[in-house]
Amino acid sequence: MSAKLRNKIIEAVAEIGKINVSMSAFERDLTVASEAWLADLSEQIKQGMGTSDARLMQSDLSAIIEVLIKSPPSPGINTIIGNALTMMLEMERAGQEKSPAIRRLLGPALAQEAQQEEMRLLLLNPGTVSTRIAVFCGPVGPV
Repeated sequence: MSAKLRNKIIEAVAEIGKINVSMSAFERDLTVASEAWLADLSEQIKQGMGTSDARLMQSDLSAIIEVLIKSPPSPGINTIIGNALTMMLEMERAGQEKSPAIRRLLGPALAQEAQQEEMRLLLLNPGTVSTRIAVFCGPVGPV
C-alpha cells in the first residue's frame, strides 16, 4: 500500500513540475506579447481612436486584468496587470466618457472632486510582491 501512495505522490509532484515549467514559458510569452500590444495600444490612444474601438480595447483590457488578477502572483504578471490598468486609465483620460477605473480607484466623491478641479493625485497600491505608484495631474475627465 505504501508503494502505491509513494508512486501517486511522485506522479503528482512530477505533474506539478511540468505545469510550473509550462506556466513559466507562457508567462514569458505573455510578457513579450503584452508589452508589444500595450505599446501599440498606447500609440493608438495618442493618435485618437473611435468610440467602438475604444470600447473594444477597454473590454479586452478588462478581461485580461480579471483573469490575471486571479492568477498566482509573480513579478511578470503584476507588471502586466499594472500596465493594463495604466492603459485603461490613459484611455479614460483621452476619451469623453465616464471614468469607471478612476471612480473605482478614487471613490465617487474624490473622483467627482478631481474631475471638477485640476488636482494632482498620488495613488499607492501596496501589493504582496510590489507596490505600484501613479501620479495623475490635471482634469481626469468625466466621472
